[in-house]
Amino acid sequence: MTKRGTEAEGRRHKVVIQNAKFLHSSFCILPSSFPPAFSLIELVVIMVIVGILAMVAIIKFTGVDSQSNRIAANELRSHLTYVRNMAMNRERAMKVQFSSNSYEVWEAVTNLTGTYRRARDPVTQKDWTVDLNSKFPGVTPLAVNINGKSTLYFSETNGTPLGTNWVLLTNGIITFKSGLTVTIARETGYADLE
Repeated sequence: MTKRGTEAEGRRHKVVIQNAKFLHSSFCILPSSFPPAFSLIELVVIMVIVGILAMVAIIKFTGVDSQSNRIAANELRSHLTYVRNMAMNRERAMKVQFSSNSYEVWEAVTNLTGTYRRARDPVTQKDWTVDLNSKFPGVTPLAVNINGKSTLYFSETNGTPLGTNWVLLTNGIITFKSGLTVTIARETGYADLE
């Protein structure tokens, strides 16, 4: 072969090698001899979707309801402690009246056996009513037992809890659906979450 023929053959060989490299690069749109696989972006998207589905499943099965019940029970405990302290500081009897899904706080106008007016919420300065269903969807106390009734009084002198019959024979108990219980000690009026 002539010198020109070998040069042309060499150039053609270079072009074939460059084309082969291009066909096996990541920029090639043409079909290659490698089996199809997932790209890194596709794998990341799949991992994100699986992660979101796993989080939804965990929340659904571990019970966000139980968290809502815990928060609601803890808030009730805090409110009862605050109302007890309010009774002693203001030297006015206070009462907490429970209904099926809410409770209201009242303040004595004159004394324990007299008339009551609605107490003001210390944060909003509106009538102190807590609607558990609107604040914590799905949360409702299962049972309220304060001497068999649903009204709790706090004495103005020492914060002693009183029932409708005036003397608490047992601790006041408010039970939530998740099994949490707010207990009001009959001697002291301290509220505890169990």
